[in-house]
Amino acid sequence: MMKYNFEYNLKYRENFDNENTSDTIYRKDIIHVFNMQADFKNDDELFFKKLSDNVNEIYKELKNHQQIDKILNKIEESLRMPFKMEKDVIFLYLFRYDLFHLFHKCLQDFNIYSEITAINNNILLKSIR
Repeated sequence: MMKYNFEYNLKYRENFDNENTSDTIYRKDIIHVFNMQADFKNDDELFFKKLSDNVNEIYKELKNHQQIDKILNKIEESLRMPFKMEKDVIFLYLFRYDLFHLFHKCLQDFNIYSEITAINNNILLKSIR
C-alpha cells in the first residue's frame, strides 16, 4: 500500500502570515502527506530522491487505472513538449503547487472508493491547462 497520509488536511491554500508563506506551507504539506518529517534534514538531494521514490510508488499502484490515464493524457497534451515524456514523469506534475490540493482529494477518493469521484475528477481535469 502507498506510503501516503490520506487523512492529512492540506494547509497551503488557506490563509498564511508573513512567516509562513504559501510556498513554505506547501513544502510542509508535501513532507507530511509522505510522512517524511524524519527525512527532512539538510540533504536536499536525498530528500528529493525519497520524495520521487514515494511519488513513483503511488504511480505504480495507480498507473493502470483508467481515470489516471485520462488525467496523464490531458497533462501531456497541455505541456506541448517537443519530445515524448514517460507517464511516470508526467505523474509528477500532479504534485505541483497548482494541482496538488486537487490531486490530494483524488488520492483520498482512491483510498476510500478505489476510484476518483466524478466531481473531484472533473475539477482536476478542468484545472489542467
